[in-house]
Amino acid sequence: MIEPDFLPQSEINLPAAYSNQTPEKYLESLIEFFEKYRHLIDIHVVDFLTYHQWELLDVEWREVLLPSKLNKDSSEGSDLLALIQIASENTSNCYWPASLQEYIQTSKDIALPRTFPFGC
Repeated sequence: MIEPDFLPQSEINLPAAYSNQTPEKYLESLIEFFEKYRHLIDIHVVDFLTYHQWELLDVEWREVLLPSKLNKDSSEGSDLLALIQIASENTSNCYWPASLQEYIQTSKDIALPRTFPFGC
């Protein structure tokens, strides 16, 4: 539980999906998100390649995100494009598992806005 008045109430520009919540409630949601996906957050790219950490991903996620050799439904280069779109645009494919789509959508929704409320 976050103590009241731990965070300022008016200086924080919360994401639209959380704008009706207090900063403390938003922080609790953020902590819950990080705890749920800690296994993904703690992955290092080098370890991902050298220690087979892709095995930490849900099997359904791997089936749609791994290269075309394993994903016969994807076209040449579409795997890389899909990963770039996840990272840069927070978009997902409607054919992906619901859990992956939820992760991407929640990541997008919970991210603090990249704009400043005072026009800076």
